[in-house]
Amino acid sequence: MPIQLSTPDEVGQFIESLASSNLTSEAIDEKAQVLVSDAKKLAETQDPEDTDPDGRKLDNYTYGVVSTLVGVIMETPPERQKNLVEFVLKLQQIECHDKNGRILETEGGNVWTDLPTFSWTIRDCYNFDFEHLLNDPDPLGALNKSEVQQARNLAAFLAQTTQIEHNSKGGGLDYSLYALWDLRFAFEEREIKKDTLNEKAFATATMLQASEWMLGCPEVLRDLSRKGVDQPERCGVAGDQYISSIGREWRGFNEERWQLWKDGFQDAQSWVVGEGSQEKIKRVLEKIANL
Repeated sequence: MPIQLSTPDEVGQFIESLASSNLTSEAIDEKAQVLVSDAKKLAETQDPEDTDPDGRKLDNYTYGVVSTLVGVIMETPPERQKNLVEFVLKLQQIECHDKNGRILETEGGNVWTDLPTFSWTIRDCYNFDFEHLLNDPDPLGALNKSEVQQARNLAAFLAQTTQIEHNSKGGGLDYSLYALWDLRFAFEEREIKKDTLNEKAFATATMLQASEWMLGCPEVLRDLSRKGVDQPERCGVAGDQYISSIGREWRGFNEERWQLWKDGFQDAQSWVVGEGSQEKIKRVLEKIANL
């Protein structure tokens, strides 16, 4: 009998199992099909004329699934994310139809090929703040607190999907703009201060966040920099330090920026703090050495 996910708790347990189990590709595909089956059932019981948000069962279900999925991603370290990445990719390949053959839609996207609400749920969650490290009485301990780890976990996941997107030339999972934002925050927003342990911890957190992108999709970032790919409007402008003092009119990726980031990681190797930080920076430098 097919699994039915009727409650938020059941959805949560279902998705959490992806991060905690050694699953075959076939098993992951079966799990993706469960969400397809659930979506179809909800669509059949939903009144198309119902404008009450509480009555929009399919909308609420897909949003709940995506919110839970992103939450699990944020709690899962990169080395355990393989199943989650594969699950999202499989889900994105499945198109849901109602009993009349029409594609199911919710929140302006097709279920599940457009991964409705995924991108803006990611955007809502991607608002991490490391400023508290500047005043924390235990800055080294704070580097391992959940909010810092969650930021890195989400960046690592998005870096993996960005690399896959780049290789496959399609799918809507390119988050290279987020990479640019993290690299800008680490290297361009302000002069890196290292006078106190708190300042070093804060700067280390920004470096480790940026590291996840260089470890997860370095070839993508190098390719975008080599091609000089700009971002829309002011999304890719230089950080404050490079606008105010040097007047850089950057609009996205470019060779000068790439070299700045590369040099920044080289310098960081000598001062980052916290267990495993130097090793991670070393891995980044090895990864990008010949790019």
